[in-house]
Amino acid sequence: MLPAPMLPPGWLALLAIFQACFTAPTYRLFTAVATGAVCQVGRATLTGMQRAAGLGTAVSHHRFSDFFARNRWDAHQLGERLALWVADHFVPPGEAVQVVVDDTLLERWGRKVFARMLSHDGSAQHTTALTWGNRFVVVAIAVRVPQISPRAIALPVLIALHQPRPRTSAGKPTRLGRAASALESAQRRWAPHAQRIRDRRAAQAAAAARGHRLPGTPQQPGSRRAHDAHRARARLHAARSAWDQALAHVQACTSATAAPAAGGGERPSAPDIAIALVLRLAQVLGRPVHVVADAAYSTPALAALPPSVTWTVRLKSNAVLHRAPAATTAHTRWGRPGQIADEVGFTPGPGCSAADAPCYRATLGHTPLRLVLIRNPHTTAGCDAALLTTDTATPTAGIIARYRDRWAIETCFRDAKQHLGLGQAHNRVPAAVRRTAPLQLLCYTLVICYYALHGQPGCDTARRRAEAPYYTAKARPAFIDMAACLRRDIIRARHAPAITEVCADHPDQPEQRITEIEQILSDIGAL
Repeated sequence: MLPAPMLPPGWLALLAIFQACFTAPTYRLFTAVATGAVCQVGRATLTGMQRAAGLGTAVSHHRFSDFFARNRWDAHQLGERLALWVADHFVPPGEAVQVVVDDTLLERWGRKVFARMLSHDGSAQHTTALTWGNRFVVVAIAVRVPQISPRAIALPVLIALHQPRPRTSAGKPTRLGRAASALESAQRRWAPHAQRIRDRRAAQAAAAARGHRLPGTPQQPGSRRAHDAHRARARLHAARSAWDQALAHVQACTSATAAPAAGGGERPSAPDIAIALVLRLAQVLGRPVHVVADAAYSTPALAALPPSVTWTVRLKSNAVLHRAPAATTAHTRWGRPGQIADEVGFTPGPGCSAADAPCYRATLGHTPLRLVLIRNPHTTAGCDAALLTTDTATPTAGIIARYRDRWAIETCFRDAKQHLGLGQAHNRVPAAVRRTAPLQLLCYTLVICYYALHGQPGCDTARRRAEAPYYTAKARPAFIDMAACLRRDIIRARHAPAITEVCADHPDQPEQRITEIEQILSDIGAL
């Protein structure tokens, strides 16, 4: 049995969010693993986490390995509970939740590592940006915490492993994309029949209120129009069923208990995994969700998004768009973003000029879209960035500001890799590979949440500037300062009995002894 942990009450309160997701023995082990993940300042291997948690000799290292590889718990369930907590504490009630989507590559070279793939690494230092490793799709909630930073902070909540697709299926539409296209087409065919039925029912209700029947004979069930409506309704139901099955397939492929070869040639792509995670998050939160992502997350599956979920991506320079059609005409080719920028008028704004126009894209069918073109002050032709969004209500400045907050997830990946050792754990079996990195990213979120509740940004910034007087531009605490604050509190709580004993041995100078000991522990925690 694990020894009772000596931890700060605030840290235990945050970990208690996940208590219902574990059995009692596994929860005690989870507390030790999470504490070791944030306290480890060397390589974040499983044995390193065990030593940092103070259990180097108390338990076997197999307990830590089995926690990721054998014990029964779901990382997505942990992320859902943490997302609810984050939305309740950092997002005002009734407001939409801003979500950032991206993926990161964790380098692994072993041939026996599960789901190892050769992928592009944007942070690679060598000339070739292709690296072997595990790629994870991350869904983070972008929040603003004024006492920590005036900019948005990305808090990862849902993370899923992306398994490489077979080469034979490269470039082909995925199962989720095909289902989304069929659903969009069925909804478009059913729309006029649904409007006609609503108009008929409204007229009948109005006539019944006046006390007389409508003139003319009602439509017979066997008429051509009723037959077309019946076929359109059946096609819509079949398309919705296919979409639900495809979405369930993606969620099953990204679960911790999925088989290593789940789906075979129908393994989901990274955009499909992101859509499945976002829809799961929107269902849990029960709020509108605004998603921002880079150009890699533009997929035909966006055509089936519900109205409560909007998606904003950056367009590639060679993407082709179509004009919004008139009532009696079909789509006409408009051109690429650089060509369109020379036709539309830009409105000057703070720091940049922007243009906004409705458009369509062939891969998304008849889904209404907006094209937002951004031009810097020194640019006179073309555009510097082109955004495509399904949000048709938010002003142009809001769309630009929303996409600007996407960069927060890049700093999240950097801090998690540098200061929490993301990707340094040496796991090979499927369950451990699927769970270790998500748990480390959840610990990143927990560190920021703990600091927002119990940290002292002013004191930590002043201490850091006193230690490094050459760093005159530092005005806000960095993530390393937040992690050091939590480590100091954990070390103080762990050594609280020793501090009490020292004070009892020196009753004449208790305050001085406490100050000296805490200074030593603070220096240790800041390493």
